[in-house]
Amino acid sequence: MISVHDPEEPGLPISPEDERAMFVGLLRRHIAALLRSLGHVELGNALLDLAATRRLENQLIARANQALDAATVWGVGAEKAANWPDDLIGGVVTRQGPIAERRVSPTDERTLARLNLRPLFVGLEREVVRSAIDGDGDVLKKILSQGREQVGARFDGSGGWILPLGQ
Repeated sequence: MISVHDPEEPGLPISPEDERAMFVGLLRRHIAALLRSLGHVELGNALLDLAATRRLENQLIARANQALDAATVWGVGAEKAANWPDDLIGGVVTRQGPIAERRVSPTDERTLARLNLRPLFVGLEREVVRSAIDGDGDVLKKILSQGREQVGARFDGSGGWILPLGQ
């Protein structure tokens, strides 16, 4: 939470364009920070570059989309229900921190769980990341307004998922 104590002086209202730019910029920075910590450094850096500019940079958007397409995707597989996302981008996190491997086998998941390291997959919906890249806050709000079925996973309401592993 960010708090500011401003003197009570009348100011100028924020234009809708500036409000949208702030929303998209914060979204890009949030997603970049999460993805970088989960090992998606190239995608995170591309999003940070996009957040640093207000101009429509086609080259930066293309670079971010290439990084998104190259990112390891976690399919929700057998637990997939009607309201689940198609795929997630993220990584495996334990009590000791993120796992460097892009893929963890079911055997490794069970081993991590048996060692009481509580392995979790933490990720974001690909569609949410793509809307952040495109700078389309309206699409993002539409995506997030759809209900999500939570079968064995937690949905944070902003496109993020936490799935327990090794069970």
